[in-house]
Amino acid sequence: MFQSSNPDNDDDGLERKAVSLGARYQGERLDFSNRLEYRRDRGDEDETQWLTANNLRFLINEEWTGVGKLNFSCSDNHDTGKDDGRFAEFDAGLAYRPVYHDRLNILSKYTYLYDLDSVGQQDAGTDERSHVVSLEGIYDLNQHWELGSKLAWKRGEEREGRDEGRWFRTEKRLAVVRGRYHLTRHWDGLLEYRWLDVDEADDNRQGALLGIDHHINDHLKIGVGYNFTDFSDDLTDLDYQNNGWFLNFVGKL
Repeated sequence: MFQSSNPDNDDDGLERKAVSLGARYQGERLDFSNRLEYRRDRGDEDETQWLTANNLRFLINEEWTGVGKLNFSCSDNHDTGKDDGRFAEFDAGLAYRPVYHDRLNILSKYTYLYDLDSVGQQDAGTDERSHVVSLEGIYDLNQHWELGSKLAWKRGEEREGRDEGRWFRTEKRLAVVRGRYHLTRHWDGLLEYRWLDVDEADDNRQGALLGIDHHINDHLKIGVGYNFTDFSDDLTDLDYQNNGWFLNFVGKL
């Protein structure tokens, strides 16, 4: 896909040229998708941005599946000659579902994250580079009850000054227990309790989450709920702004 605009037909006086390429391979054991984008903006500032998104799913055998993801973006400001932002996220996971005991599902995952906000977002957060390891399990106790838990550990470094200053080590631990009750064929109720420990701040947080889901079909469900805590169960997204009502969509193969 190619996109082009210039100040004559763009109200904000921005000249933009963008190219996007995508590819996908889907086989019996391997599913891979890739997207690559290039964008050049000329207006108040002259900037170039590269972005790529990659997803991989590999069926090792009937019980084991490997998954992977790589997202990367970088922006360069040609006026200042400096980086205008960097983001990288790499995920590698392994899923296990026994053939002769399919009530059990286990997923382990490793994540590497590097995040340098753009100059325009420098007050939005801190620079970060971190490693996250998680283990999650779900067990179908009977036709109504599904029990699950999650353990996650994060070690990383953060700094307050954008692209400058001293890095400070951080360490966080998360534990989650959850129960899901199948009310009917199309409705589920969810109860979850979370604990979070943050070493550098000597901070301990905990609280509950309630939700209800409706199955649209065999591959999609929509849910609504209320989070009584202010943190997420994703250690790569801890902005402590998750308290309150939420709406989510879940798709599955």
